[in-house]
Amino acid sequence: MKLMLVSNSGQLKPFVDRTFATQSCSVIHYQDPTKAIDNIAEITPDAVVFSATDFPRHWKPFVTFIRERFSRHECVFVLLVAPQFGKEAADEAGTLQVNAILDENLANETTIQRIRAVLGRYRQTSDPRRAQRYAPMAQDRVRFVFVNPYSLALVSGRVVDISSGGVRLDPDDTLLADQLDTYAAISTATLRLDDTLFDVAAQVLRIGTTVALKFQDLSVETEERIGSYVDMRLHDEWVQRGVEER
Repeated sequence: MKLMLVSNSGQLKPFVDRTFATQSCSVIHYQDPTKAIDNIAEITPDAVVFSATDFPRHWKPFVTFIRERFSRHECVFVLLVAPQFGKEAADEAGTLQVNAILDENLANETTIQRIRAVLGRYRQTSDPRRAQRYAPMAQDRVRFVFVNPYSLALVSGRVVDISSGGVRLDPDDTLLADQLDTYAAISTATLRLDDTLFDVAAQVLRIGTTVALKFQDLSVETEERIGSYVDMRLHDEWVQRGVEER
C-alpha cells in the first residue's frame, strides 16, 4: 500500500512509518501540497493523510483533485484537524467525500486505531461485502427490511452479518426472496442499528438460503457510522472472547 502524507511536520513521517511498518505500507512524505498534487498520477496513492492544520487553504482543492480521479474506496482520504475545525468545515469535508476527519495528534492511540480501521474498511476489493463483517447476536438491535421492487412486498428477516459495504439477510418468508433475482436494484430499504435508522439503497448480489446485498450510493457519513458500529461490536466481541479465554 502507498500512503501519501502531506504535512509540514518532520516528526510525523517516522511516526507513520513505525505505525504501518507491519502492513507493507510505503509512506511518501510531502511538505508542499502543490508538489504532492503534481505527483499524484505517478504515485497513484492508496491513501492520503493530509494535515488541514498545516495547510488550511489547500485541503479543499486537494481532496477535490483526488476525487476527480479516485473514488473513496480507491484512495482513502484522511484529514487531520485541530480542535477548532468547525462543523461547517466538517460538513463540507463530508460533501467532498473525505473518508475520515481525525485529531491531528497522531500520537494518540485512539487516533491510530481509527486510521487503521478506516484504511481497513475502505481499502477492499470491488466487492464491498469483503469488508469486515459482524454477525449480530440476539441482544443486538440490528434489523434490515426492504421493498421487493417487483412485487412491492416488504421483505424482513434475521441479519446474518453486516459490514460497511452490505448485509446478508435470512428472510422470514423465503417465497418473497425467491421472487428476486441477482443484481436486482433495491431502492427502498431501512437499516436499524440500535436506535438509529438509515434509509439506504442496495443491490442483490446472491440469492440462496440467505440474500446477500451490497449498499449503493451511501453518503460518507452513513458509511462511516455503519463502519464504526461494526468496528465497535467486533472490538467488544474480541474483548469478551479474551475474557472468556482467561
